[in-house]
Amino acid sequence: MFGALLLNSIVARLLLKLEQFHQAIQDPFVYLLRFIVETQTMQHILRTLGAPESKIYSDLSHQSDLSLDFSMKQYYNYAKISSFPLVAKILIDHEYPINIPIELHEPLTMLQRLTEIFEFSSLLDSAATSKNIAQQLTYLATFSNLSFSTVYERISMPFTPLLGETFECDKVQEFGWRCISEQVQHLPSVCVMFCEASGWVCRQEFTYDLSAEKEFISIFSKGYLKVYFTESGCEYVWKRDEIIKIYKHITGKLIPEIQGTTNITGLNNAKGYECILRYNRREQQLEEQVPDMEGSVMYGRRPLVLLRGTWRDGVVASPVNLVEQTSTNVTHIAADFRLIYKKPPIPNGRELSYNMSKFTHNLNKMEQNLAPTDSRFREDVRSLISGFLSESNEFKRSLEQKQLIRISNDTSLMPSKQFKPTWFLQNENNEWIYNGEYWLCKATQDWSRCPQIF
Repeated sequence: MFGALLLNSIVARLLLKLEQFHQAIQDPFVYLLRFIVETQTMQHILRTLGAPESKIYSDLSHQSDLSLDFSMKQYYNYAKISSFPLVAKILIDHEYPINIPIELHEPLTMLQRLTEIFEFSSLLDSAATSKNIAQQLTYLATFSNLSFSTVYERISMPFTPLLGETFECDKVQEFGWRCISEQVQHLPSVCVMFCEASGWVCRQEFTYDLSAEKEFISIFSKGYLKVYFTESGCEYVWKRDEIIKIYKHITGKLIPEIQGTTNITGLNNAKGYECILRYNRREQQLEEQVPDMEGSVMYGRRPLVLLRGTWRDGVVASPVNLVEQTSTNVTHIAADFRLIYKKPPIPNGRELSYNMSKFTHNLNKMEQNLAPTDSRFREDVRSLISGFLSESNEFKRSLEQKQLIRISNDTSLMPSKQFKPTWFLQNENNEWIYNGEYWLCKATQDWSRCPQIF
């Protein structure tokens, strides 16, 4: 009876801490932690550890792989980190609110993650110069598909940006584009981005939700992307409707999988064109021998191009030939599949750089004349890059506490004096639109409008 009361007390205390954390930060990851504690698996493990409470803490700390000195090893393999040791670490932590273990993070913010997709900007360049709308949409679909490729070997979480945090990336000399992104909303967390090149303009809004089941975690992508090609006058929009599922999150190696569909719709001169990408479940891939991803470019209901590939590294495509048409059925076949793009392999030694590509790794390179709100000034991220986990965790905790105070003070003000994003405005459709002023302010080094967030 004493053991049961003790177990209930531990679980109740952890749930209380989770609830306080949810109210303070409202990070969807809290639902994962709550789920793990409430499962019979977790409760069974706690029961087998026995009493008293001090012995439970001792046994849990021995169970945790996170006691290893990561800062000395300079080696991170997050695919081997399961949820149970992380919950154990939170159980031992008596401070409020709960601080998500730094071992779950990689040294990037979500703003940098949004920028990361432009590693494949050559596909947008090819689409911009294409004279054929179906071909243009094929390049765009390949770009959309490869935006998931970073998930395959990088399950770790990016840092949630602070309200008002920004990230700039000027690659005009290397790749011909530059972008600016900003965290415009805190609850829920919303990131927006604007990227421009000589032949195209891209706008993106991103948020997400998370739920946990017994066998997997589901991360629901939300938001949209819009791309406009200046020469052709074609514009495309696609809303996020994909699900990233991560299996074996309680124990074992984490296995990611993409499910759902991506619908890319043509606007303006591309009106009537559409591309649908379908991501098949693992069971379906094995039983029906179908690829990870399959889709088609269509005009009306007529398929023009068929696409096949994987979200991990590449896409092949083929034009469609009309074979036979009857009053009730139309049969199409692919003429010849050809490679559209294959992602280059990550260099050897990638484990030492969080399985990041060279492009992604350079997103943390410090530059001159940045806005004071730029992600590269975050001390928690800089400390994690250097391998100092304890210092990174303390910096992260301090920044989050400062943000809570700032938001609390801000909500007590009149609406006219409450926080407003610096570089983005909402239009009548509630879409976040870039105000066009960031690069002008950078040229004059006038950062007087930037909030103090670090």
